[in-house]
Amino acid sequence: MSSRIAHPHYMQFRRLPGGKVLMTNAVGGNIVISGQLFDKFCAGRLTFDEMPAALAKQGFVRELCDEECYKRGILERYFEGWKAPHVHIISLSAACRLSCVYCCAAATDGDKRRMTKETADKILDFIFALEPDRYLLEFQGGEPLLTFPLLKYFVFKARKMASHKKRPVFFSVVTNLQECDEEKFNFLTGQGITVCASLDGPAMVHDLNRPAHGGSSHSKAAFWLKRFADYAAENGTEYPNAICTVTRHSLPYAKEIVDEFIACGLKRVQLGPVDPLGRAFQAWDKIGVSSSEFLNFYGKAISYIMELNRKGITVYEKAALAFAKQLNGLARPRYQNLDILYRLAYNWDGGIYGSDEARMLSNSGDEYFRLGTAGSCSFAELMRKPLAIRLIASSLTELRQPMCSRCPSSLYCRVPPVYNYITQGSIHGNMASNERCMLYRQVYELLSSLNAEKEKADIFNKWSLGYE
Repeated sequence: MSSRIAHPHYMQFRRLPGGKVLMTNAVGGNIVISGQLFDKFCAGRLTFDEMPAALAKQGFVRELCDEECYKRGILERYFEGWKAPHVHIISLSAACRLSCVYCCAAATDGDKRRMTKETADKILDFIFALEPDRYLLEFQGGEPLLTFPLLKYFVFKARKMASHKKRPVFFSVVTNLQECDEEKFNFLTGQGITVCASLDGPAMVHDLNRPAHGGSSHSKAAFWLKRFADYAAENGTEYPNAICTVTRHSLPYAKEIVDEFIACGLKRVQLGPVDPLGRAFQAWDKIGVSSSEFLNFYGKAISYIMELNRKGITVYEKAALAFAKQLNGLARPRYQNLDILYRLAYNWDGGIYGSDEARMLSNSGDEYFRLGTAGSCSFAELMRKPLAIRLIASSLTELRQPMCSRCPSSLYCRVPPVYNYITQGSIHGNMASNERCMLYRQVYELLSSLNAEKEKADIFNKWSLGYE
């Protein structure tokens, strides 16, 4: 067998700086090999004796390919087993007492746009008319803790409705923690509600991005995040999550931002670029970051996180963990850009949107992405609308975008239709000049290159096996 030739199975590839080649395939295979080995493989001159074991393990060798694995991967990509959206993002109001420089929801202090119980009932009826395996309700705003009685109403009624359906229901709240107190802390922990907050780094960065009237927003965010993290450690419950929105203010402080997450008791660091939505769109010249600037920041942060792992400190980054799980499980991401099928968003007035970005865009007065209103249409009616069909079609980039069809990063990429609409005037976008496409491609090429180094691949593997 050693003299037999190993022939390539279907793949996508890109030559990386330095001469190496990134290869991916339709079921999640990912490998970086030398350009010389790649050329020999493609030319039909690589024998089984010379072939790296990972080449076959990742599904690139025709003679050893698991066709059933390929079949399952393709079917999953094209919605096999899909039943209904299970994630429902609910904005309880447009009010918030912070003045974040990048607020995508364009929330303001004293905003009177708040959800009524009547609208809440219509949204719950719409959600629980669906039949997914489970439900996840995520409360947002503005600031959802400003409408705490309504949040409680949602939780108690949704639990009853899910019980009648005999399906589990989970809850999360996205909050700036400025309105948190002992009563709210006890309710959220007692109900098992996952907390997600913004943590943009130490006070010098956080307060620049997220100014509060009359003081520091960082002090309350850090205090309550530590309280929730300590509770999780003591009771074995889910840790709080925090998100760092990377603006121009953040760029010099990659190490300090990671350290601040650890200081708050968090294991997971989440780093994402600021989106040109809401207030951020107006201030883009001052706070926006280019793909190259974000990549430089992200590379420094990942290198530091890897260094901490080598020292035995438990910390990981969310996007890198998702990538590691795809590598470890040889599985294609199912929810790639398909928010409308797996997630829906609801505004304070009952408006229904195919993504949270679309819901936030509406707060700036642009209702292009509004699909309907809870209480006036069913999910089936909503899905038959031309906009819904266009949004689903826009996610199938390998069928519609020539560049995506041959891009090895398209397996993981997620350029939202709302981003394309804002920056390029079309929900489909032009990937040849799309800044977000460039950013995601560079991030995944970086992670792929790191995974080609054994020590770092071992860390990725440890993350994949140890964290959800």
